[in-house]
Amino acid sequence: MTEELQDAGQLMEKSIGRTEQARDRVSLEQVRRLATILDFDPGLFSDGDVLPLGWHVVLFPPMAAIGSLGRDGHPPKGSFLPDLGLPRRMFAGRRVEFHAPLRIGETTERHSRIADVSFREGRTGHMAFVTITHDLVGAGGSSLTETQTVVYREAATKGKAAPEKAAGKQTSSQQQEQPEFKVHQVVTPSPMHLFRYSAVTFNAHRIHYDAPYAREVEGYPGLVVNGGLTVLWLTELAKTLRNGPVASAEFSNRKALHVDRPIRLESRPAPGDPRTIDVRAVDDTGATATEGRLTWASE
Repeated sequence: MTEELQDAGQLMEKSIGRTEQARDRVSLEQVRRLATILDFDPGLFSDGDVLPLGWHVVLFPPMAAIGSLGRDGHPPKGSFLPDLGLPRRMFAGRRVEFHAPLRIGETTERHSRIADVSFREGRTGHMAFVTITHDLVGAGGSSLTETQTVVYREAATKGKAAPEKAAGKQTSSQQQEQPEFKVHQVVTPSPMHLFRYSAVTFNAHRIHYDAPYAREVEGYPGLVVNGGLTVLWLTELAKTLRNGPVASAEFSNRKALHVDRPIRLESRPAPGDPRTIDVRAVDDTGATATEGRLTWASE
């Protein structure tokens, strides 16, 4: 590890345990705007209704002033999250444990804590993985606990594609033991999807709306679909497959999805657990881009 990364590692070690608090309101207007992205009638939602599962993504948007944003559109590092000297930041995955529902119109608090950090040498250089735990507390007490993983990477090399996770290999016996995935829906994300989702979550990351930047700076072939939007599509799919309260959901982004390219939304029963359903988003090459698992509460 270079001296610069050693310094960054020492800085990050000191930041483990750092906390941050925020307050927000579960706005009916924001919920209705998110509904339009998912093709729901916004008139179905009113103050006092339970916030749909996973729709808490509209809460606590980054409030950094335009003048403080980085070249990529992200808020500046150095306050809650220290500057690691690695310019690219991507959402890698999340696990959410659901305790009690939030209701539209109520005020909620978020208590955030840096839980862990690790440095790794990847195919494209140094990476840092930051784990952040968010506890959301509504009027009825603790609502959910979300553990997020954010990956920081070196600047892209011109002409080199953005790095992606390699899918784990399965043995032939493992493949035989697991049920096959079933295709339920095919969605093709448009620039309108990306624009509205970025707007409703106040996400200024340029890979979602600035095609020349996504191609020439970050090394992608085109606009990148917001990872949170893919997770919402998969969550909505899972909710059609089983009734009752969900106890937990976890998602991992393995590779980028791109605008105007079809995405297959698939599911299967999780092996060995009747309460659990596996879901995944598969791109137009047949590669798994996002995979998830939702577990329902015991009946």
